[in-house]
Amino acid sequence: FNPRCAGRGGETCRSGVRCRQRGGEGAWRMERKLAHGRASTAGCGPRRTHSERVEMGRSAGRPRGSRTSRTRLACLQPESHSASKADRRPRSAPPPGASSPARSIGMIDEELMERTQGPGGAAGDDASPVSAWEVRRLGVASSFAEGAQKLSEALREVSFNRPTETSGIIRLEVAIPREGDTIGWLRKQATAVAAAFPIVYFSPKSSTFGEGLRSRADGGQLEDFSNASGGSSDCEVGCVGSTCLWRGPAEGPFTEESHARVSRFLRPGEESVRAYGGIRFDPKRRPAEEWRDFGAYTFLIPSVELRTSPSHSVLSLNVAWDNLRARMEGETIDSIDDALAKGHSMLASVSGGKVGSRAPVDVGPSETCEDPARPRWDPLVGSVLGEMGKMTKLVLARRSRVLCESPVDPLHLLACLQDQDRKGYQFCLLLGRDKAFFGSTPERLYARSGSRVVSEAVAATRRASADSSVTEDLLTSEKEHNEFIVVRDAVKQALESLCPEVEIEVEKQVLKHVSVQHLYGRLSGRITSGKNDFHLLDALHPTPAVAGYPCEESVRSLASMETFDRGFYSGPFGWISGQSSEFAVAIRSALTRSSEEGNELMMYAGVGIVEGSKPALEWKELDLKVQQFTQIVGQKMAPLESFPNTNALVSFLVVEELCRLGVKYFCIAPGSRSTPLVLAAANHPRAEVVTCIDERSLGFFALGLGKANGVPAAVITTSGTAVANLLPAVVEASESGVPLMLLTADRPAEMQGTGANQTIDQMHIYGKFPRWFRNFPAYTPEMPLQMILTNLSTAYRHAAAGLPGPVHLNFQFREPLAPIPQDWDRGILNSKVKAWEGSGVPYTANVSVEAGTGTLAPFEDVMDMVFKCKKGLIVVGTSTKASESLALLEIAERLGWPIVPDISSGLKVGLSKGDSKAAVINNLDHILLDPEACSYLRPDCIIQVGREPVSKRIANFVASSCREGNSKLVMLGNDLRQRDPPHVASHQLALDPVALNDMMRTWSFKHQRRGSSSCEIYRKYLLELDSIASRSVSRCFQEDDSMNEPLIARTISEMIPRSSALYLGNSMPIRDMEFYCATSDSDSRCGPVALGSNRGSSGIDGVTSSAAGFAESLGSPVTLVVGDVSFIHDSNGLNLLSGPHSSKRSPLTTVVVNNNGGRIFEMLPVAKTIESSVLDSCFITSPEADIASLCRAYRIPYQFATNKEDMVRALQIAWSSKVHNVIEIAVDPNSSTDFRSFVRERVKEDIGRFTAQKMFLASDLWNEQNCIQLDRMICEKVTYPLTKEVTTSSKSMVKEMAKFSIHAEHEESGKSITCVGEVSPLPNLHQETFEEARSQLVCVASILSGKRLPLSVVSMEGALEGWLTAIGLRPDTLMPSVRFGLESALVKCASTILGHTEFGAVHVNGLLSSEPAHVLEDAESLVLRGFRGIKLKVGRARVEDDIEMVRLVSERFGSSLILRCDANRSWTLDEALAFAKGVSGFEIEFIEEPVKDLADLKAFCELSSIPVALDEHLSDHLQGTTLENVVEETALLLDSFAESLDAAVLKPAVLGSIEKFKAVVDVCSRRGIKPIVSSTFESSVGLQALVYLARYANEAYGREGKPLLHGLGTIDWNTHEPREGKMLLEEAAYPCELNTKSVVLSLEQPQEEGQMALEKAPFFDSTCMSLDHVATIHEGFMQLYRCRSPASGGDNRGAPPLAFVHGFLGDIHDWMPVISSVAGESDCYAVSLPGHSSSGTSEYAFMENSFSFTSASMAQLLDQGAASRPLLVAYSMGARVALDMVLSSPEKYSGLVVVSSSPGIEDEEEREARAMKDLLLSAQIRETSMQSFLEQWYEQPMFREFRECPQFQSIVSERERIHRRGGIADALRYMSPGIQESLWPKLSGLAVPLCVVCGERDSKYEAISREMCEAAARSPHLGEGDVSMHVVPGVGHCVHLESPEALAPILASFSSHVAQREEVMNFL
Repeated sequence: FNPRCAGRGGETCRSGVRCRQRGGEGAWRMERKLAHGRASTAGCGPRRTHSERVEMGRSAGRPRGSRTSRTRLACLQPESHSASKADRRPRSAPPPGASSPARSIGMIDEELMERTQGPGGAAGDDASPVSAWEVRRLGVASSFAEGAQKLSEALREVSFNRPTETSGIIRLEVAIPREGDTIGWLRKQATAVAAAFPIVYFSPKSSTFGEGLRSRADGGQLEDFSNASGGSSDCEVGCVGSTCLWRGPAEGPFTEESHARVSRFLRPGEESVRAYGGIRFDPKRRPAEEWRDFGAYTFLIPSVELRTSPSHSVLSLNVAWDNLRARMEGETIDSIDDALAKGHSMLASVSGGKVGSRAPVDVGPSETCEDPARPRWDPLVGSVLGEMGKMTKLVLARRSRVLCESPVDPLHLLACLQDQDRKGYQFCLLLGRDKAFFGSTPERLYARSGSRVVSEAVAATRRASADSSVTEDLLTSEKEHNEFIVVRDAVKQALESLCPEVEIEVEKQVLKHVSVQHLYGRLSGRITSGKNDFHLLDALHPTPAVAGYPCEESVRSLASMETFDRGFYSGPFGWISGQSSEFAVAIRSALTRSSEEGNELMMYAGVGIVEGSKPALEWKELDLKVQQFTQIVGQKMAPLESFPNTNALVSFLVVEELCRLGVKYFCIAPGSRSTPLVLAAANHPRAEVVTCIDERSLGFFALGLGKANGVPAAVITTSGTAVANLLPAVVEASESGVPLMLLTADRPAEMQGTGANQTIDQMHIYGKFPRWFRNFPAYTPEMPLQMILTNLSTAYRHAAAGLPGPVHLNFQFREPLAPIPQDWDRGILNSKVKAWEGSGVPYTANVSVEAGTGTLAPFEDVMDMVFKCKKGLIVVGTSTKASESLALLEIAERLGWPIVPDISSGLKVGLSKGDSKAAVINNLDHILLDPEACSYLRPDCIIQVGREPVSKRIANFVASSCREGNSKLVMLGNDLRQRDPPHVASHQLALDPVALNDMMRTWSFKHQRRGSSSCEIYRKYLLELDSIASRSVSRCFQEDDSMNEPLIARTISEMIPRSSALYLGNSMPIRDMEFYCATSDSDSRCGPVALGSNRGSSGIDGVTSSAAGFAESLGSPVTLVVGDVSFIHDSNGLNLLSGPHSSKRSPLTTVVVNNNGGRIFEMLPVAKTIESSVLDSCFITSPEADIASLCRAYRIPYQFATNKEDMVRALQIAWSSKVHNVIEIAVDPNSSTDFRSFVRERVKEDIGRFTAQKMFLASDLWNEQNCIQLDRMICEKVTYPLTKEVTTSSKSMVKEMAKFSIHAEHEESGKSITCVGEVSPLPNLHQETFEEARSQLVCVASILSGKRLPLSVVSMEGALEGWLTAIGLRPDTLMPSVRFGLESALVKCASTILGHTEFGAVHVNGLLSSEPAHVLEDAESLVLRGFRGIKLKVGRARVEDDIEMVRLVSERFGSSLILRCDANRSWTLDEALAFAKGVSGFEIEFIEEPVKDLADLKAFCELSSIPVALDEHLSDHLQGTTLENVVEETALLLDSFAESLDAAVLKPAVLGSIEKFKAVVDVCSRRGIKPIVSSTFESSVGLQALVYLARYANEAYGREGKPLLHGLGTIDWNTHEPREGKMLLEEAAYPCELNTKSVVLSLEQPQEEGQMALEKAPFFDSTCMSLDHVATIHEGFMQLYRCRSPASGGDNRGAPPLAFVHGFLGDIHDWMPVISSVAGESDCYAVSLPGHSSSGTSEYAFMENSFSFTSASMAQLLDQGAASRPLLVAYSMGARVALDMVLSSPEKYSGLVVVSSSPGIEDEEEREARAMKDLLLSAQIRETSMQSFLEQWYEQPMFREFRECPQFQSIVSERERIHRRGGIADALRYMSPGIQESLWPKLSGLAVPLCVVCGERDSKYEAISREMCEAAARSPHLGEGDVSMHVVPGVGHCVHLESPEALAPILASFSSHVAQREEVMNFL
């Protein structure tokens, strides 16, 4: 390791690898601070015994590196978080005086105090964090059953690799279609699953602010946690069973220790695992008998959890275990075996589906008893008022106890409560079928996200009323105000005890609930470090709103005054996670239980008694608050005999039966003839009634309801034109397959055709659009009532099943229409009808069974075609079901086909890489702008789902591919209507995507076929094009942020909260969202945004109404984007957003894009053929409406925006307000048109550049005909003298370069070529040394040899980086000089094959580094040679001298010479300004990098008129920048200088990536900044590549006038270089200036080799690398191999030999790339471990200590192979053996490199457990196939990164071929860490240098590595630089396989250090 890295802390070394090194106050200390979060000392204390460490933990906080450290809690991978304490041991304690952080409750901090630990690492009697924590996300499943199956399979894998940790939690998650009724699902589990209890339900509070509140008083934005990740729950949650449960003992308050027991299973920063539960109002009070089972508190982590968002659900299984010897009372946690068994049992029991909540609630209440009773109430209130001197407020509660005849179903009641009001919290805790606590509350106690916390103050009450005077009275009442202020100030005071600053965001506002309204305030702050959820609960509960004020005195008073136990009523109820938490105040709640006295329902309510309270009014308020329960419980169906007439009876039957079938919403338009139906719906307790005066809007509202949940809504209208107004909605429902029921009233038959008023022929009025029609004549006794009931069942079945759609039921009514008593025959109520009356279930139940595929025979041909296809594409149009969307993702993932989602499919906005592994192509429309791509992308087979996509270009592409390209089009879906406008479909599969997915799973299993590999190249190609198009579109938005329609779509898609849904209007809004919406490349998982649109007939009518219905049905906020014409067209839909009941509905934010008319017509051909006046008046038709006035008329909040900033602010305010609102955004239609054209041209240009090369045909990739075979690479070291010192600070006079040649063949053309490259890092300019670069070059060369290089790499749009990644290299780990050299050579290979070998000269400037005395002479010399420009080096002496040089040169040559200055960041700002002032009279093109600091540079630009050029500041800024964001980062820096930048000097060898260089050039050129290419003193080999790049810069810059002068004149320094391909400087004409010359760089004509002797040393030849067997030991027990290379047998005396040892399941060839990197410098050996490959185990393996025997045998083997004092390089198992060798015989070895390994297990019990686990696993290996074992082994989370490597499959296949089961089983058994003696105690005596390497994503071994180095650093035998640690970024456990190119320079550097140490030791 290079000692220059010492003291850099967390810096990055030259290879991009984070380095650690022993070195006093340097990196080592910094790393410890970062890892442990507190100060530490540089030295390391002595080892302590276990008891000493325990005592340390008690007295001084958790010891650094203890079992509670980050190792065990850290995540190994983004989707699979795991940690283990295996192979770990506690390390030394912190130094005296180190701070002891408080325990974190709810947010487990890494510095959580260590508790006493028993043997095996189990905690004794405390709450230290669990040892293992993991989340596995399993992708998507198309149904609940399939999701449960995926969870079961994953749980079997967990059981196979049974965790050895003593405590932990594993969470398995899978996304499934949205379960819209979570409560109904819980009801089903409660009856079907034996172990279902406890059951928990918790729903979010959708309205967190007061009614109509839109912003703070100061106008600032009011954020809500539901808009962000974490914080407020944005999904409803259903929990079944518990894997952990904590129940507090009687009179046992909820303490910090209690909470710590819960929080130990939660992980800091993680939202996944949550604990749900609640706390008693008064935990110190002994629970009454009815509350005894709930304990003082109850919290649980559920076994099965279902979280439902607007777009999808996530089904999860939690498996937790703990072997604590001591348990708190009431704590229930399983052992690992019991936990796994419970998990399997739960998954086998739970199922999808639900128990409907539409049945009546009839529990037969018989007796109600109130406590306190009414007579006692008045004196009780009077006594409280008498105590008002001691208290300012006391909250008295009342319990209403109801005895019921029937058992009370709390979940059914909860569903009814939710129907009443979904804006509040709903919650439920069922401990069993006979006891439950539940409620619906508007009050939040607090919500926390990270450190930010929000709380609310709710007080004072009035009845809910449409009368504004009631609200006004509440706001102005002095009594209510005083009560509210008491509560708000108390909440503020509580928060101030935890938060440094508390802000009152809402002073006072009104919050409306179901039947009441309250005063409301909101407060927020950030809790201080060390504070957590326990402190929040302790400080905030109870609030004065539920207890009184002062709180403590109030609680004591209540204990004596209230004769009943409140229990959980008015206590906190909610959840906690490691990142967030949220608790409601459990008011408006009830308790159900079954006792000896019967079935009990206890309802609780409270009122605040303050000065001026009246007992009678307070009692009425109590009645008002329990009304939400009483009106549900009291609902009882009236006897059928009691109806006044047959019209009322029939109408009741209709409404009741529809409710039983599942209909919830009845949408009513006023009218006379429909009166019976209207009254039946309005009076029905379970019918949700929505009214609107406009039938057309009402029909679309019902359409939106059905679109969201798949359940039809019923529309009731009167007769006549009211019926006709529903036609547009009927058409849309029919075409888009949305369920809808139309109940139209009609005149009786005798009035038909008579001219009677409001009478038309309504029979089949909607033609063929309805799925079913039935006319019901006016009722007569001869008509059986059951006929009506059976027809309703049939109607519902036609509407909702099969192909959903509208159903028309026409009801004829005679007078009387009102409920006027009339004699009727009760005999029509026969036994069937009477039985139905009392049953509560539908008369005819619709039971649907999913049809199985039966036999696959009819589909064999289609399946075979699909699975063989090499170019397959899935196109998704409108998909109305979530199950279909998720099934399509699964199909795409299974086949490996790219999937193209239409915006209306719901698979585009919000979907991220973390949600699915499918290759989602979001920009196909843009890609198809390029004719080449359009032609070459034609697939062999297309699966199309749904209607035609929005993009006409994609639709035409599908059609042309079938017509002209013979593509097969498979139309998929149950819709048997023709959906193939171009008539090109080859197959019509009458299956939905779910059924096809099941069929494919069955077929692929039967035939053992997978589709992913066959279509891999096509998929990668499309992904590459999609990435280019995506970046291109993003750059367009970066460069032009003017207000336009695409920007609106882009911004909304970026900002929309994850708790919201999106609805899109037709015409331009849906197209702009399709083409310009933001897509996510994040690995995080958040799920797609639920999306709706009217794409059935694609009309512009009814869009606002549809969106309102969509929001109401989802129960979530919705954002509608609609055009101005469409908005005005449906202006009557605003009726649905106003009125007294509108506030109950989910908020709709309507964004009206006002582009002054229907601008889509300007894009149609007709626009070019008619006069503009006709176009404007007859097509565009600007509405000319005042939208603000329209909103004002409907009392809907309105905002107006004209720019992006206003739009963003308006959206934030609207989304925060939680009420309906409208945002009008005015845009210039011409600006939108121009921007769309700009994007099209830019994307077309970028895609075209990618496909313009003739070689880049789609067939080139999947047929591999146009790829170059890289046969051979040869590397040699060339050294020669320079003619003069380089101008960098190195002052070197010698050139060292690694020259390499690539020998390649192109089979199609028959060409064989050889291209030469150069790697020559320049000291003090590059971070990497020559040796490091050389070693990495050779390592990469060994990987490249034999690979096929696609000619597409010349496209320079990410193709080269993509190819490097595809072959297993990680471009970000390549050193810049290595990457540039390789990429330039590879591109040259491809260009040569393509015939692009033209070499054009470029103009260059001269480089002048001189002194004032000689500057004129030197400048004249350059001018005489023809240089038109000179760059003068300044900043190397006094500023005055620099000014003088500029003066001399300028006065001598004037404007005939272009003068540049380069200060290399050597000046201070004052010095730079002094220089600028001194040269102000002279003409200078630019000054390059005048100052050191970037801020000073910007200041210089402001204060000076000299143009500036960037160089080092730009390269520094771009260091570590990915290709994806280089454009954004470059633009960010350049734009910060405004107009003061003249040029950017680019050094490709410093930037590294050629593609990155190109992107930077493009950004500069577009801004008019000169892109100047500069060398790093390369030889002609490197300069040739730079000339090509300079030519591109010239073309990109493209300014007329003077050509760019590039900094490539450094060839003068390389006159003694090799002559092949030598370049020279020659004079040429200077364009644009007559008779002016300039110097250009060109190729020299071939000539004889010069006389200068060059030192050439070949060190690598890819054809000459092999491992030859040299020795064996103990009859093949172990084998030794030696590397043969071009340098073998040479003089390597200066470097020690290297011996490489693989790990478990590895092989000697694992090390070949790394061996190649050092074989030119050292003799290299490789050892094959026992049981692996050619080695056996023999009888020697059965000795008592086989591990020690293996160690000794390897030492003997190396002796036999004549490896003298080798440096051991070992991985995993091999590293444990190597460490034992160097500790046993240090004199025999020169050093040790450990890769991802440990010194063993220190704890004896853990060792025994590990030994037993490996013994059982070894037995299993013998019984299974090698393939099966390998698959299971590499499914472990620690191998996630390795599994993602391109070479993974080939490596594993090779291991399956070479290894034998018996040998591997023996190796695992006899070399297990369980039988190895721990080497931890010996590390402090290590006597050889140690280098430890691990992967950044292998957090477990990163922590172990750190502790190893810490222990070894204490050795007295080791000195400075002898212990180092390297963390390789972006890789996991298998560093040498995942990133050998990063490991190679680490090894080269460490080997050099060891060689120097050996030399010193030998000298001494």
